[in-house]
Amino acid sequence: MALPVLADTVATGGLIQVRLLKHEPSPAEPGAYADIWVSVSNSRSSYAAVNLYCEAVDQHPFSVDDEKNRRKEIGNLNPGYDASMKWRVLVDENAVPGNNILEITCKHDGYPAVKLEADVYVQPTEAVVAIESVDVPVMKPGEQKQITVRLKNLAQVSVKEVSVKLDLEGLSFAPIGSTGEKQINSINGRGEENVSFTIIAYPTALPGVYKIPITLSYYDRLGKEYEKEDVLGVIVDAETDLRANVEETGVYKDDSYGEVSLEIVNRGLEDVKFLSVKILPAPDYVVTSASDIYVGELSSDDSSSAEYTIYAEPTNASELQLNLELKYTDAFNQEKTETATITTPLYTEEELSRLGITSVAGTSLMTIGIIILIVGYAAYWLHKRFKKK
Repeated sequence: MALPVLADTVATGGLIQVRLLKHEPSPAEPGAYADIWVSVSNSRSSYAAVNLYCEAVDQHPFSVDDEKNRRKEIGNLNPGYDASMKWRVLVDENAVPGNNILEITCKHDGYPAVKLEADVYVQPTEAVVAIESVDVPVMKPGEQKQITVRLKNLAQVSVKEVSVKLDLEGLSFAPIGSTGEKQINSINGRGEENVSFTIIAYPTALPGVYKIPITLSYYDRLGKEYEKEDVLGVIVDAETDLRANVEETGVYKDDSYGEVSLEIVNRGLEDVKFLSVKILPAPDYVVTSASDIYVGELSSDDSSSAEYTIYAEPTNASELQLNLELKYTDAFNQEKTETATITTPLYTEEELSRLGITSVAGTSLMTIGIIILIVGYAAYWLHKRFKKK
């Protein structure tokens, strides 16, 4: 919108002429300070203007809040000379847009006071309320948390009927104790206010980042409505719960080897990716197959298996402890590592006999070695015998 050009505004009386030079900013803003420059000259006579002073007069919407700045003493102003003065005035925040009268009075001995009534154009700046910050804690499924939104009025003038609304429709959240909309009567110029919402994440909410639309609306003092839309991010996270157990074993006693199948169960609410399961080295056993098995993706409430060949060292223990390392990537692509210890029972020969458990996998390495030697020798003997024939 085009602004009117400020023409020179002049008042003449006695021996002097008073003129408004300029004001900054232009236009002046309600609720803010403006600097006013005025000149007074003695160009109408051959006499000096004696004991000359000028002062700013409080007249709505302009006022001087520093009394030391109100009156400017010039003294004697000789013919052909002029003096410039500056006032810092406060523009009332309720100033009517358009031209407003600024009054400056100058007086010297022997003559009535000269009153300058100058037009100063006033125009409010755009009312700007910004979302300065949002405090959004990380939530778990089924958990209640408070979201705090900090608003800042960036303009000098106040705003009213401020509304902040969260649009939770179709999302995995619901407001608790109130609606998803908060009201503030007004925010002063350059002021700040907080609004808080208590929301709950549905128990079925999946881990991830959720975008919640937020709408901010308000009115300036002239009744003009402003509205802006934005989004805030809410993180829903759940603790990963991976469990490991022995699904099947062929290792029944010490000093023997066999296949061991491990079951990995995802009992958490979030899927995991790039899962690998490694049996760590220990004095009680040797992994004779690959010790690190890649499982890949394991969804929530799902399981997968990993198989290993293990030799159990001689021991008097009644169980074999396997030390595991689980590496995976969570729902936020963060690499994580967990360790776990699982056990499988070891039996004596008597216990195996009583339980009716027999298996080549449970045979000791020494026994198997002897069997291999016997079979090898028998094959060699037969080969020589048939060769002679």
